[in-house]
Amino acid sequence: MCSSRSRRLKVIFIISALLTASLSFAQYTEDLSKVRPTYVLPEDSVSNEQDGESIDSSKYHIAEIAHNAEYDSVVDIIAGTPKTQTSGFRIQVYSGDDRIKAEDVKTRLDKLDILNDIATYKLFESGFIWRVKVGDFQTRLDAYRVYKQLKEDFPNCLLVPERKINLK
Repeated sequence: MCSSRSRRLKVIFIISALLTASLSFAQYTEDLSKVRPTYVLPEDSVSNEQDGESIDSSKYHIAEIAHNAEYDSVVDIIAGTPKTQTSGFRIQVYSGDDRIKAEDVKTRLDKLDILNDIATYKLFESGFIWRVKVGDFQTRLDAYRVYKQLKEDFPNCLLVPERKINLK
């Protein structure tokens, strides 16, 4: 009996907390006039004929945008060069200190039919660690589809996030 009473009290407390929070958010206001851009009226007012009516452009404001040469040059560099690498996922099939075993695993992977268009990598990392990884997957779901197939032949394989994968 005590347990049901404490449950009721918990439910009442949670409901009252949610109502209080929702009421406090409903009353939230903020004055953004200080951060809005200022507009400058054009010196000469241009009228435009549209469907027989003249439009007075003095009612409209034209924004004045400040251009930064350094910012523009960085944008031009980014827009001009295609992105070749991004973060994503790979499947780690082998990790150990035996280089010969890493090469064997890589040759076994190259012979598999499920990896026709998927790249395999034999990587050497500091501390005498050899890793064999498969694929350049942008999403975990894409990597998981191949991971499930590789798990049959390589039960110790892992799905790992990578900071840099190659884009096709």
